[in-house]
Amino acid sequence: MPSGIEEIGSDAFSFNKTLRIVVIPEGVREIGSDAFWGCEALEQVFLPSTLEKIEYNAFRNCESLTEIIIPDGVWSIGMDAFTGCKKLKDIYIPSSVISVEMDAFYTFNDDTVIHTPQWSSAETYAEEHDMRVDHRQAPVRAIPKAYPFLRATAFAKGEYIDAFAISTPLTT
Repeated sequence: MPSGIEEIGSDAFSFNKTLRIVVIPEGVREIGSDAFWGCEALEQVFLPSTLEKIEYNAFRNCESLTEIIIPDGVWSIGMDAFTGCKKLKDIYIPSSVISVEMDAFYTFNDDTVIHTPQWSSAETYAEEHDMRVDHRQAPVRAIPKAYPFLRATAFAKGEYIDAFAISTPLTT
């Protein structure tokens, strides 16, 4: 994604069947409702430190997602934001999150653990929903470097892509 974006709009990438890794750039403050809903192949999401809010259904039914690290500074996670993420095992939520709405993490996975500081809103949410809680801090993850090229078939099945921007020079 190019830099300079402050919000990922509603339905921006919803039901994209080939999206595997998303690196959301610094500067993005909000992920809109349904932004990545139904991206079944999505395995990894790297969220920026500037993020403040994740709207409802933002990552709903991202069935391949196994871990999410919510950055410090996020204060709200919307209803059903990660519902249906069946492989989601580790959820790291900082104490800055003061609102975790109904069924935000209804994963259908009994192995899901919410990692959050003691006495946090996320701990209360986990206890109310019979989820396991751990007080470990989030691990540091390296953000993958962007590749300076596009494959010949990069947008071959991009049924939902009607525009795109390239923010760095490409090589051939």
